[in-house]
Amino acid sequence: MTETAIDQILFSWDDPTLTGHRGLGPVSASLPIGDVTKWEQRLLSPEWAAAEADQRAGGTALLLLTFDHEAAVVRKLSVRDPRGRRGSTVAHALVGPAALLTAELALGLASWSGWIGDDLDTGPDSGAHPGRDSGPDSDTAAEAGGHGGGGHGGAGPAEQTRPTARGVTDVLEAVPYDTLRLAALAGLAALREGARSRPTQHLADLLAPILAEPEGGFTLVVPDGDAAELVCAVVDVLGDDPDRPWTFATREAVEPRSRHRPRLVAVTERPRPDQAANGTRVFLGTGGTGSAGSTGSTVSVGSTVSVGSAGTAGEVPAEALDLAAALAVAYRHGGPDLVRDLRPRGPLTGATAHAWAPSWTSLVRLLVRTSTEPAPFHETVGALHVWSAHIGENWDELDSAALAEVIDGLASAGGEYAELADRAVAAAVRRFMTTSGDDAHLRGVLTRNPPPLAVIAAELRTHSAKAMHAVRLHYVERAVTLGLRYDAVEVKGLLSAAPTSELLAAAARYADTSQDLAWLLLERASVRRDTPRERERSIAVMAECDYLVPTVQRIEPDDLAKQSSILQWMFSVSYGDALADEWVIRGILQKTSGAPVLLHALVQQVGDPKLGAIVMEHAGTRWFGEHGLRHHPVRTAAAAPAVSITAVRSDSDPRLPLQATPFQRWWWDGDTLTRLLLGGVAVLAVVLVVAIFVLVVLFGVP
Repeated sequence: MTETAIDQILFSWDDPTLTGHRGLGPVSASLPIGDVTKWEQRLLSPEWAAAEADQRAGGTALLLLTFDHEAAVVRKLSVRDPRGRRGSTVAHALVGPAALLTAELALGLASWSGWIGDDLDTGPDSGAHPGRDSGPDSDTAAEAGGHGGGGHGGAGPAEQTRPTARGVTDVLEAVPYDTLRLAALAGLAALREGARSRPTQHLADLLAPILAEPEGGFTLVVPDGDAAELVCAVVDVLGDDPDRPWTFATREAVEPRSRHRPRLVAVTERPRPDQAANGTRVFLGTGGTGSAGSTGSTVSVGSTVSVGSAGTAGEVPAEALDLAAALAVAYRHGGPDLVRDLRPRGPLTGATAHAWAPSWTSLVRLLVRTSTEPAPFHETVGALHVWSAHIGENWDELDSAALAEVIDGLASAGGEYAELADRAVAAAVRRFMTTSGDDAHLRGVLTRNPPPLAVIAAELRTHSAKAMHAVRLHYVERAVTLGLRYDAVEVKGLLSAAPTSELLAAAARYADTSQDLAWLLLERASVRRDTPRERERSIAVMAECDYLVPTVQRIEPDDLAKQSSILQWMFSVSYGDALADEWVIRGILQKTSGAPVLLHALVQQVGDPKLGAIVMEHAGTRWFGEHGLRHHPVRTAAAAPAVSITAVRSDSDPRLPLQATPFQRWWWDGDTLTRLLLGGVAVLAVVLVVAIFVLVVLFGVP
């Protein structure tokens, strides 16, 4: 077999077969004779290729069998022999690696057009069969189904290319794997449609005994319709483990007795009462719904009434019944993709099946998907009720995106799930309060589904009780973002207890995400009268944050005068009387980025004209004017700004225009030498006037 091709073997009656025997055996193949012999020994057991599919001519059966790392997909067709007797079998096998011949691919090939034997006349008067006939008409050379010469070199079939009675030669061509895969995709889609159209209870009855013992083997007794649809449902819902694949046979006359029986076998005849079960019998046909364990007992699925030949009762656990019902609903209305999300990770075993906890995300996704259809939605709500009790409220196990999706889905369902949605919202609030960074998923879902203010306040109290001041302010930011009012008792208490330095640092942090909160923090800081030690901390924060220039620019992006006023307040709170020190002023100028609004605020806030002159050495009034700021006379003493920060914030009480007299403008615009000369002349004039006055008073000089 080539790497990308799947080999074929056709089994039928002949004398002799490719291996030299008379009777049922390989009559055509794409393999060397040695490999044909190996597969003949594997497949010609009394239960598979050598056995009739059932007693009705024309019936077909599909099988998937595995042998270590190899597998065979077999399509069996029951035909009449050359003498018109029923019971003869034509078996077409595709053999190759088990990793390629999976259960999904095998099921998808159920309606593949490449199966040999579909063109055979299986009526009661026909003697046609694909074996070689010694009669005169045995040399017909027409090819059937597109299969013809070629194949592997070497001894064996490649050396003998004799046509059969139906035109199938000794040598078949290997089929490209991609050809089979593409054909299987279309076939599997059609098969799934049929499986999902089955009644919910029918699917639940199928899944319940398998969930009770997912590692066992099961015999589907006289199932209604195409058994391949039931196998497809099992594979889709429970998943296919490569180490223990869902091997199957869709139509057998009797229950297989082999130790290597497939895991799922559908039989067309009821087993005799005295015949011990090989695995678990599941009755899904018109004769009743039930299961039988390996002891031979029979149990009606969904009830506790048991009848068994051995006097023992087997019972499907209630957990398996509930889980099966919910899975059936999910599969019918959500399809294989959704059910795949519901499955636990790893192989499905008895332990994992009993502890199965499907994800809330998938459940709610199913709920949303069926919300527009009353009947499916009613079924889904019932399944969700079963499942929610089974898995509990494991909100902490969901990531933020999944939790957001769950909240939206539960909120849309409403009704009995409104309370559950509220608890999920509370979990989202708790996570949002403690998450660092901006979680867009949580922020979005809590915007769409606003939590009660009492829930936010309670979470704020809980998380801030033992937290440090900086962390408390983080909780405040999250709480007000979620809608808690600024004047709430919890917010006021935390802000009052926070040091000024923490308020300033928090304002700088939250200016990008919450301008209102930054305003609130600066307002609270502006009324503080701190100790020198606390002012040192505030000064350090101011220096680290470029003296809050970026903060005020984000808070008031369009009003430079307001920016300057806010910064004046922050200088007043942080430095206080220290602004009367020349070295403090020079230190600020060395650390600042030199933003015009900052220098303007500093000039306005210093209490000594000489100190203001130090700042003005970096910029003059013309420079301020170029940046949209007007210079204001320097006050004679350091003090708080004339307008409070709250008034600055209010549009109804704007700050008075910053202005100066013409003489003041001339004075500040002049160069230093001119100011010194004029100042000296003025001083001499004053001294002269005083001296004259003293002389007049003391000596009476006219």
